[in-house]
Amino acid sequence: MTPHVMKRDGCKVPFKSERIQEAILRAAKAAGVDDADYCATVAEVVSQQMQGRAQVDINEIQTAVENQLMSGPYKQLARAYIEYRHDRDSQREKRGRLNQEIRGLVEQTNSALLNENANKDSKVIPTQRDLLAGIVAKHYARQHLLPHDVVMA
Repeated sequence: MTPHVMKRDGCKVPFKSERIQEAILRAAKAAGVDDADYCATVAEVVSQQMQGRAQVDINEIQTAVENQLMSGPYKQLARAYIEYRHDRDSQREKRGRLNQEIRGLVEQTNSALLNENANKDSKVIPTQRDLLAGIVAKHYARQHLLPHDVVMA
């Protein structure tokens, strides 16, 4: 049975070991490691670890890849993969809804947020603090407190 991968955005996609191999190859290139066979072997080992399961989380896959790389001969490849994942996570976070809303407040470009209460001047620090608290609380509730179907409604 081929598992499905639960992505960060909540959608499920079929598991593809090629995606693991591509990520390892990119890290290998960054680390100056020219061993495509080793990268393919690591991807295959991780793929075998995931087989037989109905669903796997993307973080489980990343951890399995990191563990395989750290136990292998190319420590610099393991470090490059971890740094690559960290950079991708940072980029994803920058593109995320929370950062966009905060940036809209700070840069004064989110007119819906800035005009949500005509009795408050959104340019003064105490009001911005209150608006920022609202943004963060709303994001936290969507991510951690409310059921997915409620958030999507």
